[in-house]
Amino acid sequence: MTDFPPREQVERRLHALIADWLDDLAESNSDGFDLGVIGFIAEVVTPDPGYTVLRREEGGYTPEMDTSNYFSYFCTDHRWYIKRAVFGDAGDYFRYPPADSDDDDNDDTDED
Repeated sequence: MTDFPPREQVERRLHALIADWLDDLAESNSDGFDLGVIGFIAEVVTPDPGYTVLRREEGGYTPEMDTSNYFSYFCTDHRWYIKRAVFGDAGDYFRYPPADSDDDDNDDTDED
């Protein structure tokens, strides 16, 4: 069965990720900044030892068959139209990245 870290370790990881993000914001906003509405989206991975359909870990086909996952979100503003704006803008960014985006590391095109 997959080992899950204790909550304190998950909190430290999340804190480190937020600290990195704030460092990036500080670098690009040298005159200072504050945060308005904040939204989080995370994949949550949980144990699921009872799942036995098509289990094939012996062959290495499904090494994480003892887990389940779902996506969870949180927004500091609970008005539905604010959530739609926050998460909708984020979704649009990934559907239609800006023309000046330099994120080519995850480009799926094959340029051989």
